[in-house]
Amino acid sequence: MTPTMQQEITRRLAAGCRQLTLDRLDYILRTLGYTLDRRLDCRGTARYLDTGDTYPATTTGIKHIRSGLSFAHVDAPKDDNFKKLQQFRYSAPFVVLNDSLLEI
Repeated sequence: MTPTMQQEITRRLAAGCRQLTLDRLDYILRTLGYTLDRRLDCRGTARYLDTGDTYPATTTGIKHIRSGLSFAHVDAPKDDNFKKLQQFRYSAPFVVLNDSLLEI
């Protein structure tokens, strides 16, 4: 693991973010009726504008299982599980994945 990755993990944990395994993230999303859409994985370098610190990051999609639509699609269900999904996302979960931080 690179020093910048370790620094970012330490920073996130100190801020109260939740580090999960990929399996745990998938389990939580599935209990809410969603799943990761890994076809949308996008690797890049995230940068803090105030400090210039960087770390390797991966973003991906989240889709509603029954409809197959992105959680953010205008026609996707916006029920109680959607609200729970948003609360979960606001807790800033992340996964260390292939020397990158997977963020949702």
